[in-house]
Amino acid sequence: MSAMSTWRFLGEVTKAITPAQLRIQSLHGWSPWEYVWISCEPHRIVVPDPIELKRFRHVSTYRVTDGKLRKFAVDQRGNGVWRFYVPASAADNGAFEARIPRYEGFWRSRQKDDGTLPWPEGTPEWPERAAFLDMLDRADAEAEKVAYRGYSHCRICGCRNGFQSLRLDVWEWPSGFRHYLADHEVRPSRDFEVFVQEYASEQV
Repeated sequence: MSAMSTWRFLGEVTKAITPAQLRIQSLHGWSPWEYVWISCEPHRIVVPDPIELKRFRHVSTYRVTDGKLRKFAVDQRGNGVWRFYVPASAADNGAFEARIPRYEGFWRSRQKDDGTLPWPEGTPEWPERAAFLDMLDRADAEAEKVAYRGYSHCRICGCRNGFQSLRLDVWEWPSGFRHYLADHEVRPSRDFEVFVQEYASEQV
């Protein structure tokens, strides 16, 4: 990982709306609302939830210039609270190693399109499919649900196939991924397969 992989939790605030709120709201003397946020790389990192310690959050990273370059990551919670993280050294109190998200089941739009995303291919000879689908159901139930902007459609049969993304640990996959495995005999990557199997075994 890059040198940016060590981070710490800075604090949380409710987003300021009025100029008066902006003047009084700060995180250790710094107000993130006063500057234009610019996305930086890696755009997302995975951090431990400061409240639910066994959970992880996928957060976006940004930079601003306020006389000096500042990098930070932000987690927008559903209750209007924004949690902020900043790069840290390993010796800092509360420092942790952020991880890079991993993605499964996201396909390119058309089979012949250029790009780095894969295309769903069937693997009929997979006797563990039914057992894996049961384990995937358990992971789906525990994962954080993130809504898309509209429905996705199956790349193979064209059916409407979910409108959410699921996040668990470092992994993110679409809610319609199960359809590819069950109806089109797609097999997941080995890394994702192992992750789901290990997660299911920990829940027993």
